[in-house]
Amino acid sequence: MIRMNNFILFIKRNNKLVINFFSLSSLQVLNTLLPLITFPYLIRVIGFELFGLLSFAIAFVNYFQVISEYGFNLTGTKDISIYDGNHFKQNLVYNEIMTSKIVLTIVSFLLMIGIVYTIPYFDKHWEIYYLTFGIVIGQTLFPYWFFQGIQEMKFITYFNVMSKTLFTFLIFIFVKTKTDYWLVPLFTSLGYIVSSIISLFYLRFRKNIKFQMQPLSTVKKCLKDGKYVFLSQVKIVFFNNFNILVLGFVSGNIAVGIYTSAEKIMRGIINLHAPVVASVFPHFSILINTSREKALVQIKKIARIGTTIYILILIPFFIFSKEFVILLYGSKGIQSAIIIQILIVIPITIFLNNLLGTQILVNLGKQKIFFKVMLYSFLINLICVYPLTYYFSYIGTSISVLITEVFILTAMYFYTIKVLKDD
Repeated sequence: MIRMNNFILFIKRNNKLVINFFSLSSLQVLNTLLPLITFPYLIRVIGFELFGLLSFAIAFVNYFQVISEYGFNLTGTKDISIYDGNHFKQNLVYNEIMTSKIVLTIVSFLLMIGIVYTIPYFDKHWEIYYLTFGIVIGQTLFPYWFFQGIQEMKFITYFNVMSKTLFTFLIFIFVKTKTDYWLVPLFTSLGYIVSSIISLFYLRFRKNIKFQMQPLSTVKKCLKDGKYVFLSQVKIVFFNNFNILVLGFVSGNIAVGIYTSAEKIMRGIINLHAPVVASVFPHFSILINTSREKALVQIKKIARIGTTIYILILIPFFIFSKEFVILLYGSKGIQSAIIIQILIVIPITIFLNNLLGTQILVNLGKQKIFFKVMLYSFLINLICVYPLTYYFSYIGTSISVLITEVFILTAMYFYTIKVLKDD
């Protein structure tokens, strides 16, 4: 009875946190289920080679996405949460960040045009890269960081569920043969763009957040202030997507299709912890600077619970990986099982890396250390990925990812302990 009363009291005291958690949980369920529904269908309809092409295009375009986002999902969330209750300051931060993101997106698009038209490899399917770039536009316009900062994540869920579900259904309706493969990036991009437009209208007319372009001097200041977080994010995305690009260049689109069909399953499992880390980030950005001991106790508790849940999920997943991929992709997908077995610990390492790096180091203002760890991990991956991929194809790519993620966890733990002792 006492525990129940304590639980009810916790819910009342942390009402926003709980609502954000369940909102983000619903969104992650959607983000996990939709790919698990669409990917098997696409592999059966268009085959591993064209599926690999689409995955390669997403990996390529993700570089421009990280440029346009510039780490604002972290720095913007932190700034908005700090100015809680100050409408003028929040509106100013919104204008500065949105202006910066628009400028960066234009630069990214021009850069992509230059790459597509100068490197022969991209000529054959140039239209796929342009259609996929719509995801970058959608992510640029979507003020995820603002909603996260004001801790009203339920609206993100509403907007995403409506648009992404609609355009996912369109894939099933219109993609019937291999020649329809170009519709997949089109509908995917439209899903992102439509949800972004809806969210902007909501901020304008329900929150009275007005957009006004800021001068380039303001953009330069934003970019300077967030450079270390941005560079850290570049390393993460570069490392994740660089491996797919290397695999595509070395082994071809079929190998990319086999690798990404397994990697996307693992990403779906990783998404299970995304609601937790996203909903608690603004909470810990305040708490860790006001009551560090209390924040660390809560983070340790989240780490224990999350790791236990992941172990319970991943052990049977490892044992029955072959049966799972056959059920999902058919007998042709059996080659993906070995990739799942190699990457099986990745959800746990990424979960703990986020708690150590983002929730502790970034919130303590140790962005330089966070960047240093990601720089070292990038160099390790850079050294490992090409030779491993060259000799072992998608298996080598998977091993490179595993080595790098284990290093990140080890380094994050070492530096976090060091920072806490020194401070």
